[in-house]
Formats: sequence, structure tokens, C-alpha cells
Amino acid sequence: IRATTTNVALVTANGAVEAGVDLRKARVEGGVIVLPRAKIYPVRVDVSLHNAKRGLFWRDASLPLRATREAERRLHRAAETAGIRLAAEREAAARVERLVRDAGSTMAVRTEA
Repeated sequence: IRATTTNVALVTANGAVEAGVDLRKARVEGGVIVLPRAKIYPVRVDVSLHNAKRGLFWRDASLPLRATREAERRLHRAAETAGIRLAAEREAAARVERLVRDAGSTMAVRTEA
């Protein structure tokens, strides 16, 4: 009975996760440039189904969509765990500091708490 009501497939997923700081939301407070917190952009993922075997009495047409959503969720969580937001905030602050210094200013740069 299981073979007639179960779908089985090998799923592979390749994706990319990016995070960044929206510099349009930066502000100056008392001589300090305050950058907003980084945000994670929507995950880009490409999912492929291999060797899909559909059950005789049940054909799950939503399998590719569910696989894509699960891959997006896992990639997002892995990026969070790896510290992608903090890395983006540090990189943005370092770049803005370089721009400020190159412009001859001594303003400090920090990220919102």
C-alpha cells in the first residue's frame, strides 16, 4: 500500500544567500554615522528533482514547490547560524569608514543597537 500512496524523489538544491545594509537609512547622530542593521535578502535557490517516483494513487504536484521552500528555509537558517548579518554589518561599516576617511572626515561609524 505504501508504494501506491507515497511519492519519493531525490532533491538537489543550489542556492545563494546575501545580506546587506540599506545605506539610504543611515543617519548622523552627534557626529556619528549610524548604519541600520543588516537584513537577509530573499534566498535564491534552484531545486532539481531526480528519480521522482510517484505513488499509483497519489501524485503530489506540489513536491517541487515544497522542496524549494524547504531549501530556502534551510539555506536561510544556515546563513543566520554562520553569522551572515554580522559579517554584512562589519563589511558595510568598514566600507563607509573608508569613504569617510578618504573624504577627509573624522566621523565615527557604528551600527544601530
